[in-house]
Amino acid sequence: MPGSDRPPCWALALVLAAALWTWWPAGLTFRSDDYIALHWVQDWDHVLGDFVGPQYGLERLALFHRPLVTLSIAVDALLGGNGPLWPLCANLLVHLANAVLVWLLLRRLASPLAALAATAFWLLHPNHLEAVSWVVGRVDTHATLFALLAVELDLRRREGRLRSLVPALAAFVLGCWTKESCLVVPGVLALLWLVREPGSVAARIVVALERLRPYAAALLGVLLLRLAFLGEVVGGYEAQVLDPRPALRFWTALLPSGAGTPATVLAALALVAAAVLARRRWRLVLALVVAAVLLALPAAGAGGGVEPRYGYLMTVALAGALAVAGPVPALLLLGAWAGVGLDGRAELRRTCAEVVRLRDAALARVDATDRDPVLVEAPSRVGRFRAFPVGVDRLGVPPFHDGHRRVLPDRPFFEAVPEQRTPPPVGRLATVYAGPDRLDHDMLVQLAEAWANGDSFTALRLEGLRPHDYAVWVLGMQGWFRVRVPALPNGSIELGTVLRTPLEGLPRGRPPLVFDLWPSVDAGLDPEPALWLEAFDADGRSLGASERPLLLPLTRDLPTWFSKKRPGLLWLLIPLAFSLPLRLRTRRRRGGPSGSERAREAGATPGPS
Repeated sequence: MPGSDRPPCWALALVLAAALWTWWPAGLTFRSDDYIALHWVQDWDHVLGDFVGPQYGLERLALFHRPLVTLSIAVDALLGGNGPLWPLCANLLVHLANAVLVWLLLRRLASPLAALAATAFWLLHPNHLEAVSWVVGRVDTHATLFALLAVELDLRRREGRLRSLVPALAAFVLGCWTKESCLVVPGVLALLWLVREPGSVAARIVVALERLRPYAAALLGVLLLRLAFLGEVVGGYEAQVLDPRPALRFWTALLPSGAGTPATVLAALALVAAAVLARRRWRLVLALVVAAVLLALPAAGAGGGVEPRYGYLMTVALAGALAVAGPVPALLLLGAWAGVGLDGRAELRRTCAEVVRLRDAALARVDATDRDPVLVEAPSRVGRFRAFPVGVDRLGVPPFHDGHRRVLPDRPFFEAVPEQRTPPPVGRLATVYAGPDRLDHDMLVQLAEAWANGDSFTALRLEGLRPHDYAVWVLGMQGWFRVRVPALPNGSIELGTVLRTPLEGLPRGRPPLVFDLWPSVDAGLDPEPALWLEAFDADGRSLGASERPLLLPLTRDLPTWFSKKRPGLLWLLIPLAFSLPLRLRTRRRRGGPSGSERAREAGATPGPS
């Protein structure tokens, strides 16, 4: 076997030390979702609740079951005192542990030097920047730890170095409780079995199906639990639709973008060298490429497949394909990506310094004003990195602030639309709301029915005016939206009309405001959005604006038309299909030895293709 030589442990230690110095989180801080996660884990009832429900209690915006991520952040908050250094160091330690597992796996497929070079390429890859240097990026680092551990333990079981398959199955289930990318681990194992087992293709397939039985049972259990806890088998982002095409772009992890001509030429030479050097082991390379596509599938959709971080686990398979070709291609690609990595780390540190400045300024503004809500400067991104796309509304509560203040970002959600960039004006008029004190599920359904029948029992207006129309700003945790609504003869506007009006300046046919509103209602610290009104006459002149915002009394108990659930029962067909090996194995035992038994009788030893 290529990996039978004594591995260069001292060289691996040097690579890990270089990675520790490269990835050390000096100057990094919390960003974006980190604020949501850290605020959530202050209550251990929330931490335990994530084991039997959607993560962070979200039911629409991000329907995930990732209890081990929540638990790990809670533990890190206890150890690190709610500061960023320890959780980021924990990410780094897991990243280094993953590198050791990558090396252990690759040395089975290639020479020690080639395995080490491919491991170094994976360990230092710039696409892993967000996974390692962003606290909630651990959904990728930690899930990959369990996925690689499951593969390593399974291979050790097949090699006779481990007596039980239970540890591998346990690692697989724990990975599925960390991120959905681990759902495809049985498929990756099947590919490894197909290329490492002796015998004909048919015999290999029979062996793979036999071995998939326990993983199929574990997968079925995971999917049924997800169905029970989420109401769906797969879950995911609300706007995401499963689309395998983004997964076919796996090769982008090999070619550095924006790195200049020398790096591109170096990457091209590396790929040509890999193709030439691996030609005699093309079956193994093909299996690893298919494994890369399979590992990319869980994030492939309208809401995924574009973040470089999503390729964290997938790139392991590509590193394996490079290792098969020897150390030269991996080292060439490592050099091609070096400039991208250095630039990315420098930019991230500048971003974090700006995030710290903006956060301190926001907290100072919270202390300096009695307005509710407090609008603070909080850009969605700084450069190409996240800053405050979400989470800024948690800055007014513990552990970030001792009080309980409502904080919202002072920015338009659609920054590219001129009509949406206009900020809500601060006027002198009182905003009048004539409607129920609680807009819950039942009340919104009644409102929708009344609006459809031409009835009116909720109204908004500015005191003492009879304008031609109103501009209505709706502020939530993601910024503000703006609609323009004609006024009724009595000078008011119907709330149902406001919720069903498309946003101003956006293309025709776009869904109404209510579909842009619900993510903030679902994921915001407080579900009550703030409304500002400005009145205009028939000539478009302003007649006055709200002195203070009105807090619309929406609840999280929203009707189903706020969200489109997707049936996931079809995914149950996957483990049901895996149940076929049970019948195959039973028939083999009745009629003769299985494929693996015949191979052992022939004296063959498993090895790489």
